[in-house]
Amino acid sequence: MDKRIPNTGIEIARLFEHFNSENSKALQNLTTQLVATFTGGGRLLIAASGNLQPIAQMIATHFTHRLGFDRPSLPAIALGADATLAAALARSNQHHLLLARHYHTLQSRNHLLLLLSDGVPDPQLAELIRIAKGEQPLALLTPQKNEDAEIMGCTELKLLIESSSPARLLELSLFCGNLLCELVEAELFGV
Repeated sequence: MDKRIPNTGIEIARLFEHFNSENSKALQNLTTQLVATFTGGGRLLIAASGNLQPIAQMIATHFTHRLGFDRPSLPAIALGADATLAAALARSNQHHLLLARHYHTLQSRNHLLLLLSDGVPDPQLAELIRIAKGEQPLALLTPQKNEDAEIMGCTELKLLIESSSPARLLELSLFCGNLLCELVEAELFGV
């Protein structure tokens, strides 16, 4: 049997345990802010870099539809999910504006912006932070080793992942999004 299978399982379990122990306070703070955002009529906006974009879309869907039980919809939007806008901006060499343009169309200051970073500088996230910082509460989910000093300094509310492995980052990002959804559901619906 290939030793990578059990070794990967052990590594994933260790990373999940570490994430929970190191981030539980920040996750609770984020839950509290998000509940206040929803009860105040705001939305969760999720912006992601690189291959975390599908994770942002899945997290938004779990809030908007449901995770584990029927409940009213919670307003969540994954920024940058408009393929036509992405193509139009790329054609005019303005791909770095994708998240910022989508953000501008929402024209409200009653949101919470959750950034998912893969740890590599991203011009789309940088432009979004430039225009959103000071307008919205920001939260960041990122590897502990993030090469982008600007994104690391954009907020105090950080959820840090110990690994920079793309596979582990995807798994822990989805786990974090699902856990956040469960915590918010419990606060709002008593489940």
